[in-house]
Amino acid sequence: EHDFLADYGGETNIRPEAGDIVETKDGRQLTWISYESPSFRVNFIAAVGRYDAATIYAFSYIDVDRDDNTRMLIGKDDGMATWINGKKVYLNPRISPPFLDIDSFEVNLKSGLNPCLVKVFNGFGDWAFAMKGYPADRAEIRGMVIDETGTPVPLAAVRVEQNQERIVQVQTDESGQYFASVFPVGGT
Repeated sequence: EHDFLADYGGETNIRPEAGDIVETKDGRQLTWISYESPSFRVNFIAAVGRYDAATIYAFSYIDVDRDDNTRMLIGKDDGMATWINGKKVYLNPRISPPFLDIDSFEVNLKSGLNPCLVKVFNGFGDWAFAMKGYPADRAEIRGMVIDETGTPVPLAAVRVEQNQERIVQVQTDESGQYFASVFPVGGT
């Protein structure tokens, strides 16, 4: 919950650029860097190195061609908060393994550039996040995978197919639940 950027416009207002410097309370200078992830997942260890019990920020713009109510799917390791257009739209401080699409939130994106600040706390080990959005005209599938005794199955692969072709694949969370968002919607 602590706003480490309070002296620089705060988490709701900051619009950093590569090279901008932030000074910590203990006098260390930290520099915003430009980083392009080689995959859909932003791996902070690859970007800045391994730090346990640390917090990092990532900033980008979400560019859309029309106003749209969008569902954002989250993968995080560990706790995460997100601000879009200066409004806190997501907070889950819980330490979690790096599941993809484990959580979601709805946000109204405006046509053009939408500033997005992501804050990720690392307890220990891996340190990463992934976030993707789907427009309102999508299908959502939710459920739980259980074994023959009725016990939830964590980390189970769940795949949605159409005409024997994979449309989306997700993984169940630690309680055996899954969420899949399908776009575009069509067919059976």
